[in-house]
Order: sequence, then C-alpha cells, then structure tokens
Amino acid sequence: MEKVQERVDYYCKTSIQESPENFKIRDLKKTKTPKAYYFDTYKYARFFPENLPINFVFGDVTEVPKLPSVVKSRPISENNQNSILLNLDKARHFVFVEGSKDFLSKENIMIGRGAVFQHHRYLFYEKYFGHPLTDVAQVNTYRGNLDWMKPTISLEKHLEFKFILSLQGNDVATNLKWIQFHAQLFLSKFVVILVFLIHHV
Repeated sequence: MEKVQERVDYYCKTSIQESPENFKIRDLKKTKTPKAYYFDTYKYARFFPENLPINFVFGDVTEVPKLPSVVKSRPISENNQNSILLNLDKARHFVFVEGSKDFLSKENIMIGRGAVFQHHRYLFYEKYFGHPLTDVAQVNTYRGNLDWMKPTISLEKHLEFKFILSLQGNDVATNLKWIQFHAQLFLSKFVVILVFLIHHV
C-alpha cells in the first residue's frame, strides 16, 4: 500500500481543491474532440460522485495549468503540482507488444520512424538520414523532406534493433512509453516533459 501511495503522490502532487469553471465529472460523458481523452479520464473519474468539479487540459501540454488539472504530460520542474498526470490517449501512447529477441542478438543500429514537423526533428534527420549506423525515416507526406520518406514499420520490427529514436514532438515522443516498457535503449536529445510512466532522467 505504501508503494501505491508513493505513486499517487508522484502523479498528483497537489491537495488544493480549486473550483473549475462549472465542469463536473458527469460532463465527461458529453464527449468532444479529442474523444479518447474524455473516455480515458472518465474511466477513473466514474468512481467519484458525478457532481464533483474536475479540471483538465487535453492534448499536448507544455505548460503547467493555473488550476489543478488532469493532463497527459507535464514539464519536468519543481513547480508542476497543478499538473495531475493520468494515462490519457492510451490507444495511441500505451501500446505494448511482445519482444522475443534478447538485447545482444538485436541489430546494432538505431531505428526510427516519425513525423518531421518540428525544427529539432528536421535538423536531426538532415544530419543522420542515410548514416550507416541509422535506419531513420520520415513518415509524413508533407513538410519535412520527401527524400527522407520510407514506409512505416511495426512496433515488433522496432524491437529487432538495439537503439530506437525517440525525439520529442509537441510535448513528448509518442513512442517513449512503449520503448521504456520494453527496457529498450532510446536515443533522445533531452526530455523536458513528463508522462504517466515514471521517467528517470
């Protein structure tokens, strides 16, 4: 029970009960876009009285909300107590597969497939696309550089390699959770946003 409380305290650092702007738990059933966030929040919130107020910030979060709010991610800092982490958008972020190979038998290069929209991703691909120690490619069909495009590959295929590219997107790299789950080595410039799984940076 002590371990459970430790994790709860980590994900929810605040005990301040601020009143949000008239949004109640029951309102989570009136889904809007992005719907997955409403469904995933309600999965836990349904155990509380429906008339209780709730705050949330759905989507990519890069700042700490003014009021305590349920979020998918939060900046790594001492003053992020208003960001209450919950595993949201699970169908996209918490996908896990079976990896059969042991680490030493995996291919000794870095694999990576991703959308190239942000400047730091563009700079990375510009430098490392076609490098003999990488198999990295762009999957988006607009922006970036179409010369960097290759077909997508499965998560299982990623696990055949020792190193997996995990570049931060708007808030956090989508693949970071399943890479950590499989105890893979991920290569990232830096991590400044925290998600539901505990990160040791």
